[in-house]
Amino acid sequence: MIHMHHDRCVERGGGKAGVIRCTEDGDQIANTLGPGAAGQGLAFKVDPITRTGDFKLGPEAQQAALDGFQQTVTLPDLLVPALPADPWRLSGLHAVVDGNDPATPIPCAGLDIAPPQAATKEGFKFASRTNDFAAVNAYFHCASMFIRLDGYNLPFGSFPMRYELPARIVHRAAIQPGPCGDGRCVDAQMMILPGVGGGEATDPTCGFAPTPQSRVQFRFALADLTHNPGTPGFPLSPLGIACDVRIVWHEFCHALIAGSTDQPEFPFAHSAGDALAAIMCDPGSKLAEGVLGQDFRGLTYPWVSGPNRRHDRNARDGWSWSGPMGTVTHYTTDIRDRDGYAREQVLSSTLFRFYRAIGGDAKTGGGGPAIPLRQAAADYAVYLVVRAIGSLGPAATVPVVDAGAFAAALMDADAGTQRLDTPEQAVTALAGQPPGRVGGAAHKVIRWAFERQGLYADLAHPRADGAGEPMPIDLYLEDKARRLGRYRFVADWQAAEDAVWNRHHPDGGAAHELPQVAVPNYIYVAVNNRGPVTAADITVAVHVAKAVTDLAWPGAGWSQLALAPGGVNGAGTSVSNLGPVLFGPFEWTPAAPGDYAVLVSVDAEGDRSNINLATMLPCAFLPSRLAQLVPFDNNLGLAAWTV
Repeated sequence: MIHMHHDRCVERGGGKAGVIRCTEDGDQIANTLGPGAAGQGLAFKVDPITRTGDFKLGPEAQQAALDGFQQTVTLPDLLVPALPADPWRLSGLHAVVDGNDPATPIPCAGLDIAPPQAATKEGFKFASRTNDFAAVNAYFHCASMFIRLDGYNLPFGSFPMRYELPARIVHRAAIQPGPCGDGRCVDAQMMILPGVGGGEATDPTCGFAPTPQSRVQFRFALADLTHNPGTPGFPLSPLGIACDVRIVWHEFCHALIAGSTDQPEFPFAHSAGDALAAIMCDPGSKLAEGVLGQDFRGLTYPWVSGPNRRHDRNARDGWSWSGPMGTVTHYTTDIRDRDGYAREQVLSSTLFRFYRAIGGDAKTGGGGPAIPLRQAAADYAVYLVVRAIGSLGPAATVPVVDAGAFAAALMDADAGTQRLDTPEQAVTALAGQPPGRVGGAAHKVIRWAFERQGLYADLAHPRADGAGEPMPIDLYLEDKARRLGRYRFVADWQAAEDAVWNRHHPDGGAAHELPQVAVPNYIYVAVNNRGPVTAADITVAVHVAKAVTDLAWPGAGWSQLALAPGGVNGAGTSVSNLGPVLFGPFEWTPAAPGDYAVLVSVDAEGDRSNINLATMLPCAFLPSRLAQLVPFDNNLGLAAWTV
């Protein structure tokens, strides 16, 4: 297995690590700052195997085959040359490609390979097996990721460490320290370049002046060694690893962690980069469809041959937060996982499960992937990861030592989001319904995803690896998919007829009867409890609205039903995990024939529905689509009936 080495710019040695002085061309950037312009180039938006499902299109493929999968991309925010006759460079407001520096000392990192220039801003179009194509990919992917943060209203400069942009990129780099000083390896790296504010002296051998604040630098080597690039027989055949956006996502996550904590890795896992790569590349992936999906959807890096990592690991097979990998205080003390890559697969499996549950498994009526819905789910999942990382703070004072702390940060990120409006979310908007995704509706799914990966286990008692424990009180209304209060994605998430049903008389009958117009009807509700603690003083609320389509909650048209005389609800009622408890009946008289929606919520101390105003969650106050509320909160149930 090829070792993916990601290291901070420090020297390893006994005692305190000494900082290697990393400098950069701050003067050049300062002299060319101007308005950003959109350029154009050729790149792989996603690797050819992910795009086609054809494993013959790996990085060892011939240039003619790979060139067919290049796509025209916008190169954002290129700095306008100082003079009209000057060439355009891959230098922008968010990222700049360096590279023609000597390979030693370590801070310079380049292999004396200059980045490309172009006579026009639309001229960055090169063959795939060239260093210039690698440079365009590196710029496009890195700049786009930083711009995504701006779209999330989480700009990189707002992270606790206040690292400056543009980030530096070396598209053909020496990966050091380590055995890859010549850059002829399948590898990539993120480094921290300290500024003068860190008290570091300028390294005169690089010849650059440091900037006041620290910055990050991305270093990219090769995607394959088949053609042995750099040897006399193959002078022009390199394929840079920056062409794989999955690898860039991994390194970008190191920058996020460093920007928040001043350390490039989590103490409990290498990073969340594998998860970002897997989630962002999944919605349109051919590897997520049909027969291929059974074996290859969980392969995190299908294009490069080195990092054999997956994001579909099963807790029962030892990939568990409750097993040794999740319970050792710091992975560097575990000889089985010194680099934390095994734990990263536990984390990526956890987060990928969350993404799948909130829409990543959505399908069309014909059974194919519903790409817009999957893209919206991916966008929100990645947003929450970014926001959670950005909330962590310096590792020296606010250490996030385990997965439980990171799960809490993710849930806080969801609860603290008013509404996420991005292009990916807009494509899923329905007529008459609010756009975007309102925060507070996904935190229960986050907890469940970590639970399924072994977190929240009762470690006081010996147990096999597997799922953790639910909340002590976890009330739920059963749905037609029989999820038993869990959160795997299903298309038919409406309440089961033995969970919410209608009767013509308040007789306690268990069979659903079609509602009748202009006469009293009686709704019964059956409540279950996943948790080990009996819930006391349960309250059930039933709201009814005319028509099922174009409904949002909260919104006009909903009416709350009253409990019928002699009905069961409120003080004195309790639910254990031994079986459902009957509530109701709730009386209603449909005024006219037509379609009706019946929304049921159940609450108890210790487990409230997300629409309960006492939670103060955004989704309790801001209109949300029912499809983004009900499936992700087992305290809610929706029945659609025709009168």
